[in-house]
Amino acid sequence: MPADAHEWDTILEFVEAVTQLNAQKHQERAANRNNLQLALDALVAHAGQELEYFALGEVTSWDAEACPLTEVPALTQ
Repeated sequence: MPADAHEWDTILEFVEAVTQLNAQKHQERAANRNNLQLALDALVAHAGQELEYFALGEVTSWDAEACPLTEVPALTQ
Protein backbone atom coordinates (compact mmCIF):
# COMPACT_ATOMS: atom_id res chain seq x y z
CA MET A 1 0.00 0.00 0.00
CA PRO A 2 1.21 3.46 -0.70
CA ALA A 3 2.14 5.67 2.23
CA ASP A 4 -0.89 7.91 1.64
CA ALA A 5 -3.44 5.06 1.73
CA HIS A 6 -6.23 5.69 4.24
CA GLU A 7 -5.70 2.23 5.77
CA TRP A 8 -2.61 3.55 7.54
CA ASP A 9 -4.84 5.98 9.45
CA THR A 10 -6.67 3.09 11.14
CA ILE A 11 -3.79 0.66 11.62
CA LEU A 12 -3.47 1.36 15.36
CA GLU A 13 -7.17 0.59 15.86
CA PHE A 14 -6.71 -2.67 13.97
CA VAL A 15 -3.67 -3.62 16.04
CA GLU A 16 -5.58 -2.87 19.26
CA ALA A 17 -8.52 -5.00 18.11
CA VAL A 18 -6.21 -7.91 17.28
CA THR A 19 -4.45 -7.51 20.63
CA GLN A 20 -7.77 -7.64 22.47
CA LEU A 21 -8.85 -10.69 20.48
CA ASN A 22 -5.55 -12.37 21.30
CA ALA A 23 -6.06 -11.74 25.03
CA GLN A 24 -9.62 -13.05 24.85
CA LYS A 25 -8.57 -16.26 23.09
CA HIS A 26 -5.76 -16.83 25.59
CA GLN A 27 -8.29 -16.46 28.42
CA GLU A 28 -10.61 -18.97 26.73
CA ARG A 29 -7.72 -21.40 26.29
CA ALA A 30 -6.74 -21.04 29.93
CA ALA A 31 -10.35 -21.56 31.06
CA ASN A 32 -10.67 -24.72 28.97
CA ARG A 33 -7.41 -26.12 30.32
CA ASN A 34 -8.46 -25.18 33.85
CA ASN A 35 -11.72 -27.13 33.40
CA LEU A 36 -9.75 -30.16 32.27
CA GLN A 37 -7.38 -29.87 35.23
CA LEU A 38 -10.38 -29.65 37.58
CA ALA A 39 -11.83 -32.80 35.99
CA LEU A 40 -8.50 -34.62 36.40
CA ASP A 41 -8.26 -33.51 40.02
CA ALA A 42 -11.84 -34.67 40.68
CA LEU A 43 -11.09 -38.03 39.08
CA VAL A 44 -8.12 -38.54 41.37
CA ALA A 45 -10.04 -37.32 44.42
CA HIS A 46 -13.08 -39.54 43.83
CA ALA A 47 -11.52 -42.61 42.27
CA GLY A 48 -7.94 -42.61 43.48
CA GLN A 49 -8.12 -46.04 45.09
CA GLU A 50 -9.73 -47.58 42.03
CA LEU A 51 -7.09 -46.02 39.80
CA GLU A 52 -4.35 -47.51 41.97
CA TYR A 53 -6.06 -50.92 41.95
CA PHE A 54 -6.10 -50.97 38.15
CA ALA A 55 -2.49 -49.73 38.04
CA LEU A 56 -3.54 -46.34 36.71
CA GLY A 57 -1.93 -44.41 39.53
CA GLU A 58 0.07 -42.29 37.10
CA VAL A 59 -3.12 -40.31 36.47
CA THR A 60 -2.08 -38.18 39.46
CA SER A 61 0.77 -36.83 37.35
CA TRP A 62 -1.42 -35.96 34.37
CA ASP A 63 -1.44 -32.26 33.61
CA ALA A 64 -3.91 -30.35 31.46
CA GLU A 65 -1.06 -28.32 29.98
CA ALA A 66 0.29 -31.46 28.30
CA CYS A 67 -2.97 -32.07 26.46
CA PRO A 68 -3.24 -30.92 22.84
CA LEU A 69 -5.75 -28.06 22.64
CA THR A 70 -7.88 -29.93 20.13
CA GLU A 71 -8.40 -32.73 22.67
CA VAL A 72 -9.21 -30.61 25.73
CA PRO A 73 -13.03 -30.44 25.32
CA ALA A 74 -13.45 -34.15 24.68
CA LEU A 75 -11.14 -35.17 27.51
CA THR A 76 -12.86 -32.81 29.92
CA GLN A 77 -16.12 -34.67 29.26
